[in-house]
Amino acid sequence: MSLLSDTQGRPERVWSLLRLLQALGGRASRGDVDTWMMPASFRDSDKSLSQVAQTVGSARSLGLVDDDGDELVLLVEDVPATMQGFADLAHYRLCEPLNDADAVVFQAYACVIVETARKGNSDWLAEQKAAEIANFINRVLVHGEDSDLRRFNKEKAPAWRAWLVALGLAFEASALPYLFPQPAERIARELPAIAASLGIDVEIPATKFVNELGRRMPYLDGGSVHKQLADRIAAVHDWRQREGSLSNVLSEALRDLHDEGVIELRARADAKDALILDHDPGSPLRSFVGVVICGGRR
Repeated sequence: MSLLSDTQGRPERVWSLLRLLQALGGRASRGDVDTWMMPASFRDSDKSLSQVAQTVGSARSLGLVDDDGDELVLLVEDVPATMQGFADLAHYRLCEPLNDADAVVFQAYACVIVETARKGNSDWLAEQKAAEIANFINRVLVHGEDSDLRRFNKEKAPAWRAWLVALGLAFEASALPYLFPQPAERIARELPAIAASLGIDVEIPATKFVNELGRRMPYLDGGSVHKQLADRIAAVHDWRQREGSLSNVLSEALRDLHDEGVIELRARADAKDALILDHDPGSPLRSFVGVVICGGRR
């Protein structure tokens, strides 16, 4: 089973499950888990316990818990004390190369990023119905395979969106489209590790910085998942992003972090090695040759 197969397994519920198991000494019977996660006085039907079962399924899919007979065992030594910390852990687990079952989470997200770049904006996410967007994502994911395969559908979409929002990859609100891709928060969360590797308060070549982002966040420009989905969309629409330019989603995220003082995008006139940002009439930044990760943040 994959993370999105358990459609009621929301991030905050999975984190609560881990905290519960930690408080109970690292293991508990399934009956005790049901009682603590969904007390009898709150149960309105069998669906209530189904919610607990799917929460357990999501945690199991991420490799955070396992079964030992009738008991559920915690596999994490240090359960994060905050939801942000849990999001970091979940993101790390989803990026693991052996986690094939959950690859659809980031593949679908990369599909949205590439299609948003191809169309030039995110309006398509507001103009199309949820089922149409889900069908489009599925067509791209199964391109070249059996057309009857359903790797993604509208039933999985609510859980998918909830995980993306928790991971700091998207916004979700009634005034926004179906999903508004915005990875600035996740990039900011990854910056300390990038700074440990490439340096803090020093200029990092733009290409080197973006490549490191793509390694840690493979669904972004230059990452392996992004490239895979870009190739599939190119096969259908005969469109590719211009070499040396960044997608509008990544461009907006980097500009936001620059404006907040989290990073500094450095530009130099006529630099041949500059990366081109997607055009934003409200920003003077058009391209950059280097990135400085500013100290004292996050």
